[in-house]
Amino acid sequence: METGINHNTTTQQSTITLKYKVEFGKGNLAKVDCSRLYNITIEKQQLQLDTSRLELELLKLQIKALKEGQPATVVSNANDW
Repeated sequence: METGINHNTTTQQSTITLKYKVEFGKGNLAKVDCSRLYNITIEKQQLQLDTSRLELELLKLQIKALKEGQPATVVSNANDW
């Protein structure tokens, strides 16, 4: 903290100033690894793509089974994991 006092003896006026320096989170913040976040995002998108491809393959097999007169296996599309 810095303080300053200016006094004008002619006008009998004074000025007092205070300066505070506040530092937030100095040394406490963890650095963000952007390349790791990017890789996680890419892996997530790849899993979503793989899931969509598997669902498409399953639908193709169900359509083929129905065309051949066989009962199609019904699988719920619930993301419970």
